[in-house]
Amino acid sequence: MDAAPDQERVDLVCVGFGPSGIAVAAAIEECGDDARAVRLSSRFFEARTSSAWHPNFILAGSDINHHFLRDLATPRDPRSRYTFVNYLKARGRLYDFGRLGRAPSRQEWSDYVQWVAAQLATYASYDDPIRDVNPRFEGDELVELTIGARSGRVSTTNLVVSVGAEPTIPEPFRALLGDRVFHTSEYERRVVRLPQTVRSIVVIGAGQSAGEAILDLRRRFPNASIAGLQRSSGFKLYDLSQFSNGVYCPPETDYFFGLPPERKAAAFAETLRTNYSGLDAEICSALYQQIYEDAVAQTPRITLLTRRAVSQVHRTQRGIDLSVKEVNSDAADVISGEVVVLATGFHVNPLPGFLQNVRSLIRTNDCGQPVVNRDYSLALTEPSRARIYLNGLCEHSHGIGDGQSFSMVALRAEAIVNSVLSGSQASEVQPVRAGTPRLISL
Repeated sequence: MDAAPDQERVDLVCVGFGPSGIAVAAAIEECGDDARAVRLSSRFFEARTSSAWHPNFILAGSDINHHFLRDLATPRDPRSRYTFVNYLKARGRLYDFGRLGRAPSRQEWSDYVQWVAAQLATYASYDDPIRDVNPRFEGDELVELTIGARSGRVSTTNLVVSVGAEPTIPEPFRALLGDRVFHTSEYERRVVRLPQTVRSIVVIGAGQSAGEAILDLRRRFPNASIAGLQRSSGFKLYDLSQFSNGVYCPPETDYFFGLPPERKAAAFAETLRTNYSGLDAEICSALYQQIYEDAVAQTPRITLLTRRAVSQVHRTQRGIDLSVKEVNSDAADVISGEVVVLATGFHVNPLPGFLQNVRSLIRTNDCGQPVVNRDYSLALTEPSRARIYLNGLCEHSHGIGDGQSFSMVALRAEAIVNSVLSGSQASEVQPVRAGTPRLISL
């Protein structure tokens, strides 16, 4: 597809203006005296109407699960004006936060993200979803990408995909989504519509959002019984030790990226408990204490139904019937609720639908995953002057710090911007193979 003569051309297009996209804009803005950065033109497209961070699941008393210095800019440059510390200074809360003695609340963190986005608002086009991406060739060489947005079409040689994670909706519930069956990504806007007369709620999931939702629903609906349904044997704690959290530090990215493909799945599984399917100690303690105190008062309102998997879901006049089986014995039960909350987490789709027209150009590994270079650019099957970068979608290639975590947001943005400015094609780094044993001196 040839570009139209009057079509806008820019050096970089970023799809998404959430945390990962905002960090890229901040890195571009602060490239210093680099003459190439001064000439770098860019467009950022955001499908939503704002850059609010998880706006529908900012519950009272909830906080973030990472250190506040892992923000949108500090790891890249602690002197940046886009750091969380500078946000606190601008808001007049620097000393007050220092006395707080805990992590920022989710409400404060979302406000910080939007504070940075507001300073970079000239980069962003909101309420402007991307519809497609089309390649343009000269001979066999890919020379340009044309991005179709609601506001029009723009061409570029550098496309950064920063769309974030998508809600995981188990198949049996997809046809029933609405005001009575919903994912926690829509929690606040759905819950406020529920009548106070609700008497039974089922929460499905075994992670932090499930624990928080159960406690919040108990508070909001004093006449309701809440059932927590999960496949596992019970809620488990996150592994938040100082040692295990080393997997969110920069050396881990190089280590994981260098592993042979056949070793990465096992290495990733070993890190899962640091960020997925667990509770922090505060929520775990609060939930257990609440269940215990209800038992003492002989007014049990929270029931945890463990080792159960949902096989079928039916809407009835009473509400929602869930057919479940015990995961080890296959014993069958039916659980009924007026409301079902899916605390089933999120998943990363490294190749979102708008890339459909260029998928044949993207190399994949034996597992069907896209092959990603160290600078986050995709390995392509054809010679190319154009590059496509995955920003926050690279857990499979770069490790757990490069997915649903703030840990590498700033450094990843820096790597992508530096790659764009260099203008050179990244060569695919070969995995590290076993060689001669090294002598490690202690």
